[in-house]
Amino acid sequence: MTDDELQIVADKICQRLSAERKEFWIEPESHYNAHHDISDLIADYRAAKNLFWKAFIGLAVIGGLVLGMVGLGYHK
Repeated sequence: MTDDELQIVADKICQRLSAERKEFWIEPESHYNAHHDISDLIADYRAAKNLFWKAFIGLAVIGGLVLGMVGLGYHK
């Protein structure tokens, strides 16, 4: 295809998208804000996941120490 033919196809696609876009139009500002909300949600998820693993590993270490102390007879 030549550059002129490609330009004609691109123009036709743009016209069709513009004609159909009104049915599915999302206001740009609300779309942008939705991305912000999703970013905040992902950040909260990562923080919670990080906290969960830190707590899980900490409890596993403490549990191992307690079991080790019980096994060696340090309980009174």
